[in-house]
Amino acid sequence: MTPHVLRRPFFVIAHDVASPFVSEIHEIVECVRPVIDSGFMAAVVPRWHGGPKNESSTDFRRLVSCFDECLLHGWTHQSRSWLSPVSLLTNRADEFRGLDRTSIEHRLEMAQNDFRDFFGYCAEGLVPPAWQLPTPSFGLRQFRYVMRFRVIEDCRDVNQRQRIATWSWDWGRVRWPAFTGEFIAKYLEKIEPTAIPCVVIHPQDVKRGYMPRIRALIERLIEDGFTPTTVSQIMDGRQGR
Repeated sequence: MTPHVLRRPFFVIAHDVASPFVSEIHEIVECVRPVIDSGFMAAVVPRWHGGPKNESSTDFRRLVSCFDECLLHGWTHQSRSWLSPVSLLTNRADEFRGLDRTSIEHRLEMAQNDFRDFFGYCAEGLVPPAWQLPTPSFGLRQFRYVMRFRVIEDCRDVNQRQRIATWSWDWGRVRWPAFTGEFIAKYLEKIEPTAIPCVVIHPQDVKRGYMPRIRALIERLIEDGFTPTTVSQIMDGRQGR
C-alpha cells in the first residue's frame, strides 16, 4: 500500500458524521472546505447510539455530499456495557468490544445495509469506533480496508499496510489539553518516518473550540508540501486532485 504520488499525502477525516451532529458537522465543513479542494473524508455512523437511521433531510444530504469519500464508522458507535477502561473513558464508544468475529461481521452487515440505503452504494473503508476492532482486518468481506489509529490495513491482502500518524483531539468524556493528541501524533511521526499524517475531527472539537487550531494544522501541512488525499486514492496509487 505504498503511495505512488509526486507529493506527500495526508488525510483529513471527520468522525461521528451522523444526524444528531448536523450543526457541528456543518461547522467542520465550513471551516475545512475552504482550505482543501479535495481529499476530505467522512466516517459515517448510520444509527447513532441505536437511534433511527440517518435522516434524508436536505441539510444532512447536502453536508455529506461535501465529502470526497465516506467510510463506515460502526453501526451505532456504542457498546452494550461499561465494563472496560475504554468504555468508561469514551462513554461506551467501543462498539465491537467483547464481540466475536461472527457478531462483528453481522453488525457490519447491518451497518452496510443502512449505509447503502442512504448513499446508494456500500462503504469501501471501515473506521472502528473508538479505534477498537478485536479481530483481524484481513478477510472482512464487507470492506476494502480498515483504518485503525496507527495503520491502514488491506482487507484483501494481509501483507499490505500503511502506517499513519493520527492527530486527534477528542479522547472521550475527559477534556484533555489540546496538545495531548498533538504530542502523540508528533511521537508517531518520529518513530514511523513513512507514516502519513491523519487529521481526525470530531463534533466535540467544535464544542470545545478546537477548530481554529485544527484548521491551522491543515494549513501548515499544505504549506509544508503535503496534499490532502483519500485512502482509496492511496490504494489506487493515484495522487489526489
